Amino acid sequence: SVADLVICSSKATERDLLRFSPQVTSKVIYLGGNNRFHQPVSRSAKSRLVKQLQLPKQFVLFVGTVEPRKNLPRLLTAYRRLDRKLQSAYPLLLAGKLGWNYQPVLAFMAREGWKMANVVGQPVRYLGFVDDADLAVLYRLATSLVYPSLFEGFGFPPLEAMQSGLPVVVSR
Repeated sequence: SVADLVICSSKATERDLLRFSPQVTSKVIYLGGNNRFHQPVSRSAKSRLVKQLQLPKQFVLFVGTVEPRKNLPRLLTAYRRLDRKLQSAYPLLLAGKLGWNYQPVLAFMAREGWKMANVVGQPVRYLGFVDDADLAVLYRLATSLVYPSLFEGFGFPPLEAMQSGLPVVVSR
């Protein structure tokens, strides 16, 4: 063995580790959040980001890499079923970089006539990667964060959103 102890960031990660390597000795040490998300955000920072990204007054936010385990096709399917007035009132904004096997999400959006871009008036808007400073502002401007991930060791976006006072909807 190369290590005497493996530190895991969550019980879920430890369970996965022990399923594949039952002989390993492990300990869970939980991760903490970034203080940036707990700090107040200035009115000018909010105004700047609203103007820069052409943000609506209210919106639902998803933060994460666009890849299969984030469960975006299911989120988009559920969102598509909402009444058009509700979609107009609460656009879904996706923030995050493109990861592995992101093509099904692009294909789904194309079938719906949604561009994988930040198009004003479109019910689903893709913002792309957002740095931590702007993300802290987005959390303060959003109505809620939705995080339907299928597999996480430790999901930072729900923690960051909660630190910002934003309601969070997560999958099991």
